[in-house]
Amino acid sequence: MLLCMTTLNGCDEDFWRDDVDMVGSWQVENVGGDLNYCRYRYGDVFTFDRNGQFFTRGNQLNENGYWDYRNSGAIRIYLEPYPNDVCMYADIDADWNGDRSVTLRIKDVSDPRYPVYYQLRLVRLY
Repeated sequence: MLLCMTTLNGCDEDFWRDDVDMVGSWQVENVGGDLNYCRYRYGDVFTFDRNGQFFTRGNQLNENGYWDYRNSGAIRIYLEPYPNDVCMYADIDADWNGDRSVTLRIKDVSDPRYPVYYQLRLVRLY
């Protein structure tokens, strides 16, 4: 009986994603880390499309690409014109207490020889 219950409570990827549903539009509220190499600024808008498309718009910023879940608490972002090369890995810290915000801890590997690390606090736009 115990084995059956353990099996039923196994890893269900959709269950974990419910806590960190990135689909929608998010505004950058705070930027931290290596700011000399981070191209994102306060007020930029990130859109994670349900079909896997990714867009950023904002302060002289206009990026397109693709995104997917790397695992239950992380995403990968691919920017055009290199749809097969991961540009950013982002670990997600979710804070659903009222403001529906997330902090993305990003490892930017646009140039894999020199990864850049920074954090973006995003607030969901309605």
